[in-house]
Amino acid sequence: MMKRIVLILALLLVAAPARADIYARPTWDNLVKTLVRYGALDLSDDKILDEYAIVTDCDLYHAFHDNDFKWNQVRDSMRESVQLNLSKFPASYVYEDKIALDRYDFTQQIFHFSDKNPLQKVNAFFLYRTNGLTCDGLRIHYLPKAYRAVLDESVSLPGLPLTQRSADALLRRMDANGNTERLIYVRFNLHINYVGKVDKNPNYLDDDPMYVQAGARHDVPVLLNAQVDTIDFFEDEHYKKLLYSYQP
Repeated sequence: MMKRIVLILALLLVAAPARADIYARPTWDNLVKTLVRYGALDLSDDKILDEYAIVTDCDLYHAFHDNDFKWNQVRDSMRESVQLNLSKFPASYVYEDKIALDRYDFTQQIFHFSDKNPLQKVNAFFLYRTNGLTCDGLRIHYLPKAYRAVLDESVSLPGLPLTQRSADALLRRMDANGNTERLIYVRFNLHINYVGKVDKNPNYLDDDPMYVQAGARHDVPVLLNAQVDTIDFFEDEHYKKLLYSYQP
């Protein structure tokens, strides 16, 4: 068993988390690491660290948590690993959605967006929410369970600019594929600039107080201040056929 501990701890120290130079998926694992990267979550608290292990490395938690002495070794190695890899934790995220096109404007050479989902004054993205159950049914009490990205400046776009030739070809392909709603797929590439400190909620009455940002209720999502790097529009739901890329 001791050889197994040494091996796992060694792997833990050299393991590379999600790279910081790409746009990560907003998973609970990634978002918790982002809080740590920006100093919003303090892993010096053993209870926080234990839940961090549950969310980010379930197998490690199950392998060693029941043994007090072995788990204490793992805690030390996890803190060391975090410090070594802090710059590799996610600092950017991708948010994906779909949007419908309205009629083509021949004067402006643009497809206006449908009134049902206009891209006007967009200033927030709900990234993730969980009920707190993870790692084979374990319940998380301390780590935030909901996350929202809030933009420093809102973004507005009137529509999708395309030449008449490209617009005609797109409509033909949509018709051939049965895309009667004229749906296209949009990807927001977001960079996180700042995350406010997450700390114990002084108003929470349970023995295990939840952790929130200053002044927030326990049910309010953690806010990640962000900016839009680019907005990419795709023809297909697999985000392979790029139609247009906008940079604010």
